[in-house]
Amino acid sequence: MPTLTKCEARRVRRQAHLRLALGQVQMAGSIIAAVLLVLNGVSPPVIWVVVVTSMMSLISIVLFQITWREKSKNQRSSEPS
Repeated sequence: MPTLTKCEARRVRRQAHLRLALGQVQMAGSIIAAVLLVLNGVSPPVIWVVVVTSMMSLISIVLFQITWREKSKNQRSSEPS
């Protein structure tokens, strides 16, 4: 595994923090939506929470795809021919 420069390490750390925060928002949103759904039924606040949680999930998926593609591209370029 190649050694990362200080700038690359900072970027990787930032991405990890962002993914962790998005995951926590997803979990909190799903719990809040479930509780509101049980207590109030389908209502505008429940729909709002579900939409926001879904958007966070989509953002997280996109970030994971970008990170995965960068890793696979870097691994292919570092392999000897």
